[in-house]
Amino acid sequence: MKKTLWAILVLGFVCRLLYLGGRQLDTDELLLATAVRGDSAAALLNRFGTGALFPVPLNVLAQKLSVILLGESNWALRFPSVLFSTLSLWVLFRAATYLFGERVALCTTALLAILPLHYHFSQEAGPGSLFFLLSLVSYDCLLRNAAGSQAGWISRLGLAVALTLLFYTSPLAAFVVASQFICLLFAPAITDWNKGECTSAQPPGGDASHRLRMLAVYTSCALASLALFYPWARFAWVPGRLASLPHLPSWRFLYLGIKELGDNSYPATLILLIGACIGFYALRRHKQFQRLRWLLVWLFSLVPMPLLCDSMVRSHLSTTCLIPLSAPLVLLAGYGVSFVGERLTILDEPPIQVSAPAIAYLVLSAAVSTFIAHRHWQRVEVDWAGAASYLKTKLSPGDELTVPIGASLLEYYEPIELYRMGRLDPGSGKSVDRPGIRRAVVCADGARPDPCRAFRKAAGNDPAWSRLELRGLTVFERPK
Repeated sequence: MKKTLWAILVLGFVCRLLYLGGRQLDTDELLLATAVRGDSAAALLNRFGTGALFPVPLNVLAQKLSVILLGESNWALRFPSVLFSTLSLWVLFRAATYLFGERVALCTTALLAILPLHYHFSQEAGPGSLFFLLSLVSYDCLLRNAAGSQAGWISRLGLAVALTLLFYTSPLAAFVVASQFICLLFAPAITDWNKGECTSAQPPGGDASHRLRMLAVYTSCALASLALFYPWARFAWVPGRLASLPHLPSWRFLYLGIKELGDNSYPATLILLIGACIGFYALRRHKQFQRLRWLLVWLFSLVPMPLLCDSMVRSHLSTTCLIPLSAPLVLLAGYGVSFVGERLTILDEPPIQVSAPAIAYLVLSAAVSTFIAHRHWQRVEVDWAGAASYLKTKLSPGDELTVPIGASLLEYYEPIELYRMGRLDPGSGKSVDRPGIRRAVVCADGARPDPCRAFRKAAGNDPAWSRLELRGLTVFERPK
């Protein structure tokens, strides 16, 4: 079993290193990269909240350490996500082993290693992988504390530390804490799942006193983590940051959320849900009702997270909120794959006791994940590097540059302080305010609201302006 686990971990780690630095940084990664670039602690703090809804330090510190050790590059910025993603495989194996045993844990870990959404975030310089890792650690600690297999202050301290680090990774930790409260309220409390399913009317440890005691313990851990996070929250909060929020979610979120669960792929989502449904059926067939109830409460208590995130911010934040939901789904799918492997086995010797349908499911999941990963490697959402390269060849120091949205992102590739910052005015095209000065305007496509809307219309009717269409950007230029 250990050799199989190590093979999965090594393979997952190596696959995540492929093409790690081949794709240019996207907009969210550039926001992080500009914050990491600060040479001093003061400069780092000044850049911390650039373009972010709420700045959180833990992931930025991890990226900064990676850049110091490996040098400034796309590869170095994304490398910590690879490490966090690989550690997530081990933590999920640990939780699955506790719930179902090593055989199911291996199937679950293999599924997570090739899950498209998890693989995607493991190759992005963002907080997604670290947030998923710490949420898994906190749920693992919660399961063991709630079941009574880990007693004493050390286990409770571990839960408090995990929750504190989770808050310092993302304020979305509040949703995880709420989910875990719901799990303690409505999921069954069992003294030791490793001893098998309880069949008595009142399972050991399932009485009200045990539940109240666990709620009190968890409340103290959660309050301790909030108290430790409060100083940073008070320091980093900017009044008015949420002035334009929230908005009402639309039905569009429903099908987009389902699609994003498969990393923008309906087939990938369908494969995961089929495996989860098989796992649901298998747990009911095996009368594992307590474990099934835990997984279902875990899953559905997290559903409000992406919904509320979408009602607050129309951005990729909703995709980040979907990551924790994948853990209970993968646990269900892993149990389903193991069940099919036992029922229709073609290899009777463990640990490779598996069936043709189970092999087909894993191969199909790997094929879909590979296709989606290849699509990500080739995709550039916003070509900030191309815009910076074009401006470098066209502009000279002292020329006028206007960047209504994303000046700090462009600055990552090209020092814009060399140029004179201009206003968003198309001019006449016949008489230049400053003779001998070349002008350039970089407009982000698809921005809502679009500050370049009036400028685009005026520049389109003025032959003095030329334009260059890039992925996600339009660069307007007026010669001397």
